[in-house]
Amino acid sequence: MSVPQTKAELLLAIDKNFSKLISYLNAIPPEVTSDKSMDGHAKGTEMSVCDLVSYLLGWNALVVKWITSDAKGLPVDIPHCIRSSVRPGRIWETTPQLTGRGRLLQRPECGHC
Repeated sequence: MSVPQTKAELLLAIDKNFSKLISYLNAIPPEVTSDKSMDGHAKGTEMSVCDLVSYLLGWNALVVKWITSDAKGLPVDIPHCIRSSVRPGRIWETTPQLTGRGRLLQRPECGHC
C-alpha cells in the first residue's frame, strides 16, 4: 500500500480501509472476539479482536488530539518512539501536508528508541 501524498489521497485511503475493516469485523462471530488468536504488537504476545479494536480507537483518539491541538496553535507532543517505529522519518513529519493543517512539533530523541 502506498503512502498518500495529498489530503484527497489520504481521505480516499481512510474511506477505503475503514470500510474494509468494518467488513472484516462484521464477519467475526461475537463469541470469538475475546479469543487471543492474533499476533500482538510486541514480540511473543497475542491479542484478541477486542484488543485490536481498542488499540485502533486509542490511536484514533491520539491523532485527533494532536490535530485539534495543532489547529488551536498549541504544542503537539509526539514521542520520537512513535514516529520512528511507524515509518522512520516520514509518517508524522508529513501529517501536516496530508491534513492541510499547520506544523506538528516533535520531541527530541527520547532514549527509548
